[in-house]
Parts: sequence; structure tokens; C-alpha cells
Amino acid sequence: MDHAARAKRYRDQADEFRAKSDLMGDPDTRAQYGRIADAYDKLAEDQDTMARNLPAR
Repeated sequence: MDHAARAKRYRDQADEFRAKSDLMGDPDTRAQYGRIADAYDKLAEDQDTMARNLPAR
């Protein structure tokens, strides 16, 4: 899988966790889902960075 595809997959996961967090009644659970979403966003950013730093083919 290439970096762009991984970044998209991670962003999709982040969106899913954000949507799920909105459904949670417990504030701690909602916050935890938000932190997981943020972590997926960071993974996506890291994939973008790796893609930019790859040598040209």
C-alpha cells in the first residue's frame, strides 16, 4: 500500500472515531474516542510527510 492510500485510510478511521465519539454519552469515553481520532490524524500526517520525502523515481 502506498503512503497516500495509508493516509486516506487513517483519515477515514479518524472520521469514524469522531462520529462514534458524538454518540457516546460518557464524557470520558467521548474524550478517549477523540484522542484516538487525533492519533489517526497524526498517522495520516506522518504518511504524507514520508510521501513528500521519498526520492523521485
